[in-house]
Amino acid sequence: MSYFPPGSHSWDETAVSTTAGGTATKAAVAGQMHVITVISGHVDEAAAIQVLTGAAGATVAAEFKVDVIVGGQNATDVVVAQVPFEFTGTWHGTPGVAVAGKLANSNADGQVNICGYSIP
Repeated sequence: MSYFPPGSHSWDETAVSTTAGGTATKAAVAGQMHVITVISGHVDEAAAIQVLTGAAGATVAAEFKVDVIVGGQNATDVVVAQVPFEFTGTWHGTPGVAVAGKLANSNADGQVNICGYSIP
């Protein structure tokens, strides 16, 4: 069971990731502070994952790295799989400013999700 402060409301945002990466953003709402509690998703190659807060996503509140190791006895045995990730925390944004979860890159197929709540 999750706890949300009185008067708050929960939300989630999702973005797909390609070789250029992907960013899931909770848009700014005047008079509200967004709080990210979970960043999750999947990657198909090693990637950096960031929780962004502050004006224009200028503040990296947390950063994680997911390594993907593939192998086989020869090149035809190599299979790239989607590797899931999930990190929990409490990352507070600035009132009236957007927050985001960013996946730096993904070889072909990735996804990044952020969940949290907003406080009026």
